[in-house]
Amino acid sequence: MGRPSLADEEVKPITFRLPVSKIAALDRRAAREGRTRSEELRLAVDDRLMKA
Repeated sequence: MGRPSLADEEVKPITFRLPVSKIAALDRRAAREGRTRSEELRLAVDDRLMKA
């Protein structure tokens, strides 16, 4: 069973570095919005790609 799928295609994890101040801001925003850090990052990526 496991977790529900995030997409209708294969998904892969990625890793990247951020300054701790940006991580803290990301975590504050995620908490304020009731989302996880990962959910907040996925939304940010989606938003950026929609503007491309």
